[in-house]
Amino acid sequence: MPPRRIKSNSLRSEKIGATSPMKLESKQTNHEIKDGQKETDLSQELKFDKELLWCISQFDKQIKSGNLSKAKEQESLKAIRILRKQSNSKIQKIALMKQYFKDYKSKMQKEEEFLEKEAKTVFLKDAACNINKGIFVKKKVLNSNHRECENKNTFLFNFNSTLSDDLNKINEKLETIKL
Repeated sequence: MPPRRIKSNSLRSEKIGATSPMKLESKQTNHEIKDGQKETDLSQELKFDKELLWCISQFDKQIKSGNLSKAKEQESLKAIRILRKQSNSKIQKIALMKQYFKDYKSKMQKEEEFLEKEAKTVFLKDAACNINKGIFVKKKVLNSNHRECENKNTFLFNFNSTLSDDLNKINEKLETIKL
């Protein structure tokens, strides 16, 4: 059955290109609304991306912990693939995130608050402060056992006495020459 024909004067004027002032005003407000919607859409899209990344990171943490059984690990990997795949619909991803993490938005909020508190407690210290300070190390004085240790740990060369005698003679000659 062919589509119905509409016989209206307003449609004929639109076909020709004539527009009334009322229509121009409505078009302008539509553009303004669309710009506002674009901003909210972008912020919602960024928020969704943030939620998506949080869920993926939670799956990664679970897998890296090693506490999952093989079946749970495979299930988590499958969920990660679904969440990362761009061709999957947003609704499907949201349903999957709710299935695994129930109220993931509140969990994200709690984690952010915790991290903010942790960031406030952490402070950095200049390393330059420690450079000027010297460190004194005191050698330990050995007790009377020192001599016993020396006897055990000493190493002696076994030179022939003739060599030492020869060296002594040479030293004596050098001394006489110097005088």
